[in-house]
Amino acid sequence: MNPKVKQILKACFWSLCLMAFLALMFRTEIQRKNIIGNDVKIHFMNEKEVNFINKSDISNIFDRNGLTFMNLKIDSINLTRVEEDISKNPFVRTVKAYHDLNGKVYVDLVQRVPVMRIIGADYSYYLDEFGVKIPTSKKFTSKVLTVQGVGLKKRHEEILFLWSKIQQIKLLKAQIVGIFVDREGEYTLNVQFGDFKVLLGEIDHIDEKLFKLEHTFRDILNTAGWEKYSMINLKFKDQVVCTKR
Repeated sequence: MNPKVKQILKACFWSLCLMAFLALMFRTEIQRKNIIGNDVKIHFMNEKEVNFINKSDISNIFDRNGLTFMNLKIDSINLTRVEEDISKNPFVRTVKAYHDLNGKVYVDLVQRVPVMRIIGADYSYYLDEFGVKIPTSKKFTSKVLTVQGVGLKKRHEEILFLWSKIQQIKLLKAQIVGIFVDREGEYTLNVQFGDFKVLLGEIDHIDEKLFKLEHTFRDILNTAGWEKYSMINLKFKDQVVCTKR
């Protein structure tokens, strides 16, 4: 075949493909504009971890903000507003709203996951790993590390720093269930097994202190017994002071 003819045929083929593609896109766009909303699917992406809110709560948000989807052209639904209104809920971390070509609107929602509960004299709330406050709820109680004491509202960053260090050590992560902060800013740790306290002191040399604590748990308490001591003091450099009962 003549090379020029072959080149012309090839160009015609790709032109026809492009025209067919554009026609399909145009037809799809026309169809999309005529789609009527007929259902809403709400999906809680991490409901196995937390259950602060449910589908009824999201429906109430729709009602309060005048958001409706049924019998409306899908193209007229403001999905950005849907996301913005749901995101105002303090239990919501992220939300994505979208629709398909069958008229269904989908809302994929990720709830905030607490890592600790802050308990003061006249207040109580959760913190997530980013330091965002999460209110308590009558519907759901998260079983997380508790933090009690004085001046906690001003110590979020410091407390989260300590929490992150504890999470890095498997044994301590499993054993430490509570933190207490006194007026001087010194920390005491409460443990899950054994009737004793761990006096950590201030958050200085924290890696060294937690290393000593892990060593104490593994090599001393497992030998002497978890009930032998009432206090483990890590305040002093290069020392672990265990107070007998």
